[in-house]
Amino acid sequence: MFCAFDRTPKIVRLHGRGRIIRYDSPEFAKWMPLFDGVADSPAYRAVVVVDVTRVSDSCGFGVPLMEMRDERHVLVAHVERKGADGIRDYQRQRNATSIDGLPALGDDSGSARAATRPDRAP
Repeated sequence: MFCAFDRTPKIVRLHGRGRIIRYDSPEFAKWMPLFDGVADSPAYRAVVVVDVTRVSDSCGFGVPLMEMRDERHVLVAHVERKGADGIRDYQRQRNATSIDGLPALGDDSGSARAATRPDRAP
């Protein structure tokens, strides 16, 4: 979903099926040139490729007006503190599941770890 936060209000939704291309996949290298500056950072994890089957839009009248003030530089400092190996360890330990308790990107073997949440039935 994309929202216009300045000028003419608009919401655009892309519908389709997505797939994850992890940083350790051979296919990942072909996507990196599309993301300026990312190749120099060990903070990247994956690219999500969506095969779009439908595009829809709506007025966006309820979207607030917002202004871009600046980029956040916290991620760069965090990565520099931890280093490349530290970031990968952090991702393995802290990002195995989504906030919904679903399997996330998986471990280095390429298999997603099963997620468990006590508030959800298996």
